[in-house]
Amino acid sequence: MKALFSLIYGLLFIFTLNSLPSLAQNNKIPILYRCKGGKTFQAEFLGNTVNLQLKRGQILKLNSVATGSGVKYTDGKVTLYTKRETAFIETNKKTTHNGCTSSIPTNQDALEVYYNCDSQIAPFPRKEDLSLGEAEKLLTQRDGDFFIYRCFPR
Repeated sequence: MKALFSLIYGLLFIFTLNSLPSLAQNNKIPILYRCKGGKTFQAEFLGNTVNLQLKRGQILKLNSVATGSGVKYTDGKVTLYTKRETAFIETNKKTTHNGCTSSIPTNQDALEVYYNCDSQIAPFPRKEDLSLGEAEKLLTQRDGDFFIYRCFPR
């Protein structure tokens, strides 16, 4: 019986490892989070890592670590905790971004939402009244290591 459980767990582990590359490829769009106190940040999820942009010119690469609930990413100094569309950030074990929610809705009603996208880098112009698909394309554009646009529901 013990051997059967070991076999089942082993097969589940192999299946999970084999599916990680495809999961990482499906989520390369930076997600904008709005937090209490007016703070914002962008996170680009890439499988078991995340590129975290707290402010222009500051992109941190965090690695996932085991947690009881939700997902936790850290570089040892900065830690991003996510659970569904919510998140918070700790720096040196002190919460710096709290009550954060992703600004791109995940349900079917998102198709009715329009977005305004502000450039973070001159001379790129502001874009207004964009569909979700158009905003997602803008969110992937980079100038070197920097994301060019930040998009918000209007």
